[in-house]
Amino acid sequence: CVCLSFCEGVSMNVCIAHVLLFQIESAVMDAYDFLYEQVRGNMSISSKDNLIALHNTFSCCGKKLAFSHSRRIGEQSCDSENSSGLNRDCLQVMENFLKKHIDVISVLMLITAVSMVYGMVVTSFLGFSFHLNNDCGKKGKYVLTS
Repeated sequence: CVCLSFCEGVSMNVCIAHVLLFQIESAVMDAYDFLYEQVRGNMSISSKDNLIALHNTFSCCGKKLAFSHSRRIGEQSCDSENSSGLNRDCLQVMENFLKKHIDVISVLMLITAVSMVYGMVVTSFLGFSFHLNNDCGKKGKYVLTS
């Protein structure tokens, strides 16, 4: 029973980690694409500032596309201070960032599952030891020694 619950917890951990990674990754990529297309479409100041802040946060610059207008947006939205990240694709950088943090969450969930199973085993042992203990015959026969 304990082994079954542990295996179920591990399989749920793996499943949740993969589903969570896919959903978060697609949401972040959609948000970046939306912001990137907004800057490409109308070049509003706030969208451009948000894109620059995103590039500075992840130390990257733009998307790797073959189109000439994407290079123009990348040049306009990347600071000269961020020259180390000019060759790094933001989509790839964000994907690596998310995978690293989802792996940490997965390890924490696994530790939680292991500690829950350990707690169940200790509780079962304690419950059975109380149930099987026959100390009723020692009633009143305790002696204090000094």
